[in-house]
Amino acid sequence: MKMYFTKASLRNLSVAILPVIDANGQRIGEEDNPGRRQYTIFDLDRNSPPGFGLYVGKTKHSFILQVRVGSRVKKVVVGELGALILSSPDPKLDARTKANEMRARLKSGENVAQARREESKVRETTLQDLLTQYRAAYKLKPTVKENTLHAIESAIKRLKPWSEHSIRSIGSDVVNQIWKTIAIDQGHRTAAEQTLNWARAAFNHYIQTQESDRNLVRTGRVQLVNPFLFAKTFKRSRADLEQEYLENAVRNPIENTTLGLGPMLDLVWQRRARNRKAADYILTTLLLGARKSETSCLMWADRIPRQDWAKYNVVDLSSKVIRFAKTKTNASHTLPMGKFLGWLMQERYRDFANDIYVFPSSSKNPATKVAFYNSPREFVTELVKTLSAPEKVAAYDRAWAAELQRLKKAKTLPSKAAERTFQKTFDLQFVPSAKFTMHDLRRTFATAIATLESVPYAILKKLLNHSIRGDITGLYIDADSPEKLRKYMQLCENELLRYSRLINKNDN
Repeated sequence: MKMYFTKASLRNLSVAILPVIDANGQRIGEEDNPGRRQYTIFDLDRNSPPGFGLYVGKTKHSFILQVRVGSRVKKVVVGELGALILSSPDPKLDARTKANEMRARLKSGENVAQARREESKVRETTLQDLLTQYRAAYKLKPTVKENTLHAIESAIKRLKPWSEHSIRSIGSDVVNQIWKTIAIDQGHRTAAEQTLNWARAAFNHYIQTQESDRNLVRTGRVQLVNPFLFAKTFKRSRADLEQEYLENAVRNPIENTTLGLGPMLDLVWQRRARNRKAADYILTTLLLGARKSETSCLMWADRIPRQDWAKYNVVDLSSKVIRFAKTKTNASHTLPMGKFLGWLMQERYRDFANDIYVFPSSSKNPATKVAFYNSPREFVTELVKTLSAPEKVAAYDRAWAAELQRLKKAKTLPSKAAERTFQKTFDLQFVPSAKFTMHDLRRTFATAIATLESVPYAILKKLLNHSIRGDITGLYIDADSPEKLRKYMQLCENELLRYSRLINKNDN
């Protein structure tokens, strides 16, 4: 049975009736279908591919396509009537356009039925599935970092409200919603950026997996695009970040002066008698220019099996070097120790003979999972408070004097309650110049050493374990062995300690 398909000619078709078609292929009426048997009508329209028709079933009507491929005739479903229509301006909804595309794919040898099954599988895949697969894939990497794994877990938790979304239903509107919820409503912009970065990474991993599986079957699967690429529109530029760091008083390397690093080191040395572990941890991190996570897990080389040296960060007192296996870049890194740091390590080795870690955990809680010390936050906070006390008193005196002048002009007498309120507001707003974090010690190392003409820039990059690939100057610097770096490491140590009156006074 053949006729010209129009919206009107396909209306009201069912297994209860048969269309009556004239010699020109026009529907002119209908008649009963006594057996109520399913039937197929083929389209005569010249825009339709050969074999394009409509299957009229008991429960649904579907556009179908019959195509001869070699010696076989293949029959596939193009789509249901209603989901697809005739003469639609949208090619994705137009039945004839879709049938023509499908015919071309069948003629090229593609397994369209398999492609449809693959597409259905994709539609059933959720964002949670992608994130779970990505986390599992990360755990299979040769080097798994706990901080990275924790960041992935945190992103999964933040994305929980959207976890059941099909990946085919995620577009710019969902990405915008995620951004608004985390960055604006909750006020965590950095967390929002990181969360969307992990979502983008998970989506890319899924797409790569799909691409790798294409060779298993010849399919014409519709290629996915990563909707989280849209999140790049929210990402701050380097200039924006630097401006925010400046406004929020973060990233504060300590000036290597008699008023900056010198007093800070003297205070650390004074407090060492009360909290030796925190003081030594800070001094070690500074003198190595290391990240705090690299220093915290240091182990004594001769207290663990030799074959484990390549897996852990170790202090090797016999050769006076520190070997980093766990770094941010996953690249191994070996540094010689300066004389003072060598003395400090010898002291700790002698006085803590039963510990594997250089800085073992001080927590008495049996539930503590980390076996090494990694949180000098209270110690640093106390240092900053003590160092900034004179500055804070002077700043308060100036601010209160200005407030008294304002009250005098307003002919208002200051009350004790008003002064207490002013004090609380000042305390909240005061930002000490001595403020620093553990990572600022690494920045202090870099900025202080960068001023030394005797330490080439390429050597500084080597000491900081920064890549020198693409740095032509770096190729001329022969500093692969720790011994070739030792003189530079000593120069760095001398520079960092030169304004510390108490450490230089100490006979080591």
